[in-house]
Amino acid sequence: MADKIGRFELVKPLGQGAQGRVWLANDPMLGRMVAIKELLTKGTDTRHREALLGEARIVSQLQHPSIVQLFDVVEHDKGHVLVFEYVEGQSLKDWMDANGAMEPVKAAGVIAEILSGLGAAHEKGILHRDIKPANVMLDANGHARLMDFGIAVPANQSNTSAASGTVQYMAPEYVSGRPAAINADIFSVGVLGYELMTGRNPFEGSNTFEVLNRIANVAVVPPSQVLAAVPERMDHILMVALNKNATERYASANDMQTALQSFLTPGENGAETAAYSPTLEFLLRRLKHSQDFPALSQSITSINKLVAADAESIHRLAETILHDFSLTNKLLRLVNSAVYGQFGGTISTISRAVLILGFDTVRNLAISLIVFEHLQNRQQATNLKDLIVGSFLSGLLARKAAKKVGLRTGEESFICGMFYHMGKLLAAYYLNEEYQEIVKRMQQGQTEQQAAMQVLGVDFSELGLCVSKEWRFPDKLIKAMTPFKDSVPTPRGDAEQIRLAANYAGGLSQIAMFAGITDRDKSIAALHQQYSKHVPITESEHLEFLKEGLNALLDEAHFFGVDVGRGGFVNKLKQFAGMPYQSAETKSGELGDTLEQAAQAFLNAEVDTVTQDTIDTEGVLTAGVQDITNTLVSDYKLNDLINMILETMYRGVGFRRVLFCMKDVRAGKLVARFGYGADIPEMKQYFSVPLDGVHDVFQLSMSKNLDIQIDDVKTGSLSERVPQWFKTHVRAEAFVVLPVIIDKKAIGMFYGDQATANTLNLTAKSLTLLKTLRNQAVLGIRQKQP
Repeated sequence: MADKIGRFELVKPLGQGAQGRVWLANDPMLGRMVAIKELLTKGTDTRHREALLGEARIVSQLQHPSIVQLFDVVEHDKGHVLVFEYVEGQSLKDWMDANGAMEPVKAAGVIAEILSGLGAAHEKGILHRDIKPANVMLDANGHARLMDFGIAVPANQSNTSAASGTVQYMAPEYVSGRPAAINADIFSVGVLGYELMTGRNPFEGSNTFEVLNRIANVAVVPPSQVLAAVPERMDHILMVALNKNATERYASANDMQTALQSFLTPGENGAETAAYSPTLEFLLRRLKHSQDFPALSQSITSINKLVAADAESIHRLAETILHDFSLTNKLLRLVNSAVYGQFGGTISTISRAVLILGFDTVRNLAISLIVFEHLQNRQQATNLKDLIVGSFLSGLLARKAAKKVGLRTGEESFICGMFYHMGKLLAAYYLNEEYQEIVKRMQQGQTEQQAAMQVLGVDFSELGLCVSKEWRFPDKLIKAMTPFKDSVPTPRGDAEQIRLAANYAGGLSQIAMFAGITDRDKSIAALHQQYSKHVPITESEHLEFLKEGLNALLDEAHFFGVDVGRGGFVNKLKQFAGMPYQSAETKSGELGDTLEQAAQAFLNAEVDTVTQDTIDTEGVLTAGVQDITNTLVSDYKLNDLINMILETMYRGVGFRRVLFCMKDVRAGKLVARFGYGADIPEMKQYFSVPLDGVHDVFQLSMSKNLDIQIDDVKTGSLSERVPQWFKTHVRAEAFVVLPVIIDKKAIGMFYGDQATANTLNLTAKSLTLLKTLRNQAVLGIRQKQP
């Protein structure tokens, strides 16, 4: 390269990689220093020139204080060079080479700044693909600046057939060839953060194969075990980012940045900064060091963060559950079971389940399903399976006891009764050696509390409550889950009644699980004496109450994924309750029973249609139409109805995302209000359709009341009418538009898309059912008009 490029005077080289070189240069016209990037491959190499221009086009979209800014592209020597802002400082790699690990609080601030810049790129739909210390600059004030978007691509065009980026910072999906999304960048930030905190890359290996194998298959050692100075709260943040399952990582750069800000500003979040005893802190640290505990915590915490304050919270609860296909299906099977009764047909959407059962009930059921599935997720000792059955029994007994103590619903009592044994379950699952020692001491005559205190330093209830606080359970439930230490007080208010029901159920299930037949009457008598003033049940009725709970256990366990097994522990419980052993047989012979069985079988068939592992599009859409018809003849809120329609479209067709846009009268345009799927917050920002013309496909659809399906935006006459904002920000190659027109006035619009062309796969019947759903929205809006 010459000593000058155009007006830019070269000063010295700043760095060189395999393909390019960066120079410090002086811009005499503007009186500033710049960084100029050139490719080492000269002008005739078209592929490399296009790569350089591709980087320029991407970085030119990004204006953010945590991203090194592109100033210009200059033609030179039959090619191009990029002119960047010059950041005085050093790369993060150079800093780490000189200093090693960074102090945790300072490191958290650097990572948060990287995430801020990365989040801006993700909002533009750009996947960086090469996050590493060498691609981060620390300026003169120590602030982080993200750079080098040389292999960045639009997120919906990421090449999943080959690895991308620097090997030690690759996400597992790149290694295995699975689809990669923005949380692949999150994984790379996790690797960078781990290295910055500890001075060591978590995937060090002697060769490339060993590194790739570690990324794909070897559990990450928590950073605090590598360097004791790393706080255990940072363990949790980094281990979530480094989860090998992409769906269990932070969903966005903003989510991880929020977690870091919470770490950097202690005292603002009681659940995350609660002061525990040193013993509890130690046990909690051990739990968080387990590879799968952070994922379990994130799943439960994300649901508990939601508050049933408005329609948007209900929508976000449905959206959170819908992210987990298996959880969605299990929850729909549960709410359609005989346990919760029949509500005029199949409940085919989470939104309608919330509408019928209530926000708190659906939230608690979802958490119960997550916990039970997680605890049975791998092969465990028989005693853990027995504890799971006992915990479920405790929840069922608490739900029944709730009615005895005057509560209208027992769902909050159910989850509190279940979590009565949660500390014990967690100990058996994560601290198995200690749990076996506790069991051994109990067999030698110690009480459970005595043995737990000697082995763990705390009793099981303290451990369970500690984790519940970490999981952000509502204060009402945490108080209700707290065991009575001495006498049972007279309950005042719902929370104390829930606590009464949960403690009684926990005590009865504990006796059934651990007391022998010879001690049964003595144990029941002690339980009766403790609760007789407040639970209206005679001493002789406790065993009958237990029998009812065991019958419910056999009926309901499979809905929650609880394996009661054959014989064994359940038979022991039945024997304790004085129940004869018999194989489960359905009573029959009476006409009423036969009709009830036939009705339940018909309902089960409908539920199977909407909860198959492979979705039956027409079946789900048909069930949704019927579900919404039932809603229309009841008392409903319009927002709930729209969310049910969107959810039916999303699950039934398998759209990448669905949106409902509503007219903003003042602005004279349609704006996105609700949606499900990928990048919905960003879509709400960019999806805006002016109603003052017929220039683009959306305006045409609204003005002419046309239902439009485009299978490939790159072909056909309508493709020329796809607006630029859509091409830039939405980037969908196939989509459907269904206008909502009332009295010849544009009211709203349903929209569903797929990332790639010719993937809508809509049959004529499916399209008709989608239009029916839109027509139901029209009817619902009409009914709500004054």
